[in-house]
Amino acid sequence: MIAVILLIAVNFLLIMYAPVMQLVSFILLVAFMTRRRSLHESREQLRQELGLTEGEVMVGFFHPNCNAGGGGERVLWLAVRALQIEHGNKVQLFVYTGDLDAYKDSPEFDPAAEGEMSQADKERLAGKAILAKHPPRRPPLPQVERTLGVGMPDPDSIRFAFLSGRDRINPARYPRLTLLRQSIGGAFLGLEAIGLANPDVMIDTMGCHFAGAVFRYFGGCKTACYVHYPLISTDMIEVVNANSVAVNNPTTNSPFKRLAKLVYYRLFALLYGWFGRRWNLVMTNSSWTTGHIASLWGCQLPRLLYPPVYVKEFAHLGPDSLAGRLPIVLSVAQFRPEKDHPLQLRAFAKFLQLAPKDVADKASLVLIGGCRNDEDRARVDRLRCLAEELSIEDRVRFQVNAPHSELRTWLEKARIGLHSMRDEHFGIGIVDMMAAGLTVIAHNSGGPKMDIVTDPQLGFLAATEDEYAQALVDAFSLDDKQLRRRFEAVRRHIEKFAEEKNFMPGFCQLTKPLIDYRGGEHVVGY
Repeated sequence: MIAVILLIAVNFLLIMYAPVMQLVSFILLVAFMTRRRSLHESREQLRQELGLTEGEVMVGFFHPNCNAGGGGERVLWLAVRALQIEHGNKVQLFVYTGDLDAYKDSPEFDPAAEGEMSQADKERLAGKAILAKHPPRRPPLPQVERTLGVGMPDPDSIRFAFLSGRDRINPARYPRLTLLRQSIGGAFLGLEAIGLANPDVMIDTMGCHFAGAVFRYFGGCKTACYVHYPLISTDMIEVVNANSVAVNNPTTNSPFKRLAKLVYYRLFALLYGWFGRRWNLVMTNSSWTTGHIASLWGCQLPRLLYPPVYVKEFAHLGPDSLAGRLPIVLSVAQFRPEKDHPLQLRAFAKFLQLAPKDVADKASLVLIGGCRNDEDRARVDRLRCLAEELSIEDRVRFQVNAPHSELRTWLEKARIGLHSMRDEHFGIGIVDMMAAGLTVIAHNSGGPKMDIVTDPQLGFLAATEDEYAQALVDAFSLDDKQLRRRFEAVRRHIEKFAEEKNFMPGFCQLTKPLIDYRGGEHVVGY
């Protein structure tokens, strides 16, 4: 009865306000076509300004947090590197970022200044695109090579467009309806991006999936996205339906609020699918992500492209290197809430109670990760307090924003690798630890379970505090013969994740039709 009443009411409103709605629709259509034409003209003007020929293509990478130093940023910069190596001067690369201090060699920045940019410098850069190549006084992004170990063949040819509205995708800005409002914010940020510099091809490597429709329909760009994880999944919907834990925003035990949130998630999933289907090319980083995206977006199967792992970095380490390992449990993950570092601390404390005395007396836990902002730094402070509460503060060490060289040193001397994020989309850090010869203990879910630790010989899987503690005991009890056998099995397994054999050639192959095609509305095969 309620549904019938609602249907009658909707029909009544449509009849009463049909002329008004038609007028509004016409105005919106005119505004859309005007903006689209303006952006198309700006692209041709930009091509002329850069002196590009018909065979040269402008390729943009949309990654507002390009300096965060995580796995997503490694994908970005190795994708940039891959295109530079593959296409050379044929492609003119743009990076769209909100990191206003990412490019200190801009004409807007005092070249004599060192260290952090002033607020005045940042305000002058916001909402601008640096189009001219600049003399190579210093690398545009020294942090990329220092933190991620990724060098560029021609770093000074990379142009930057600085986004002034990056805060639109900050989830802290939206205490309610976070997913929806953040996604819409990403679409508006995408509109700002093509307003600064409208490329021929736009590639999203961060996860602003709603921006694809803006790039395609407003900007006329060919579009591609690399999906690290779905913004929503059937797992999240099931969690709300079961009322087991809170997801994103605070909830109560009220059946009405739970139902409202469930409806919100289902409607968002439908909207998410519509925007997802607007991309010309969809790449995913794991079997877990591929399955969810194929289901949610209802599109043809996304292209699975494992993220880049520099396994060759530890090729010099043989089985003999295992003998000199220290009793160190190493965690490599950014200090974000989803990484669940508290679980690691509690599991390690329980392990010290379960392990033989000779092992427990020597074991230590080292947590290496990046902090993006004050919230992350406060999170580290809370972890230090938790370590004190568990009486393990003398066994735990925090290495915040450590350079890549320091991370490598820890990887070469630690014995156990620890990972604790539930439904991790892939887990580059896990493969890094495996490549370095560590015995890994990963969360029994997501990409780690489906793609990485697929056999008991490759490592351990755990989900609860007790399971992690027992896995640590078992890992420390492995003898030399068992470690050598595991080492050889791991080396064979991780070859498929090698960046130079998998990611870089795979990325070039998948994006080649987009780069080779300029003009028109459809790319054959996508």
